[in-house]
Amino acid sequence: MRTTVSADAFVCAVPADHALAQRTSLSWTDLAGEPFISFGPESSIESHVRLALESAGVEVGPSVQAHNVAAVAGLTAAGLGITVIPELVVPMMSFANLVYLPIEPTIHRTISVVQLPGRRQSASCSAFLGVLVPPQKE
Repeated sequence: MRTTVSADAFVCAVPADHALAQRTSLSWTDLAGEPFISFGPESSIESHVRLALESAGVEVGPSVQAHNVAAVAGLTAAGLGITVIPELVVPMMSFANLVYLPIEPTIHRTISVVQLPGRRQSASCSAFLGVLVPPQKE
């Protein structure tokens, strides 16, 4: 059984002094040729971003891979490139003084809780899901 918890939109993160930082929103084509900080190939973030770039026919400039949020934030803040991240990651990058811009068309990742079929849900799991997914009001 799968319970959807959230749909997490992606945004572009740029250094505060980057030319794109003055914009209010971006299109995927605005990223063409820009030096880019990406997550490693094992990251679900990377697969979403790669698919969106390919769908838009966009090739970014030179790319550097990092394997955790802090490294991506630090490399971006140092001016080595721009990056695209889910909005839920933004608070983890708050130390980096970056500007976050929506990208059109918007892409989302779905955050879900998965339960094995035939397994009974524990009381703690039920309580946790009750916090994440409040009951629907009628």
